[in-house]
Amino acid sequence: MKGILIRFHKLLVMLNGLSYHFPQIGYCQGMNFYCAVIILFLDNIDESFWMAEYVMQLWNGKLMECMNPKLSRLKLVLFQVDCFVYYYFPNLQETFVF
Repeated sequence: MKGILIRFHKLLVMLNGLSYHFPQIGYCQGMNFYCAVIILFLDNIDESFWMAEYVMQLWNGKLMECMNPKLSRLKLVLFQVDCFVYYYFPNLQETFVF
């Protein structure tokens, strides 16, 4: 139980640090998922923070564009995926229409 609380504290510190490091994004829903995985594998808070920072910088900042407050890039990417599925897998696309 104590190990879980220590990792949870590391996650909170890391998310606060990332939101301070990237003020244009702040905290975005979903950051906790990939940060938690990084902490599980690295366990060192400093190494975990810099690995998460590296992940945010991947693809020339495209991931950061997906996580901006308006989520405009993410909406575009999801629209493109939807068009791809509609064109190449129409039966599958019909399954997910609500």
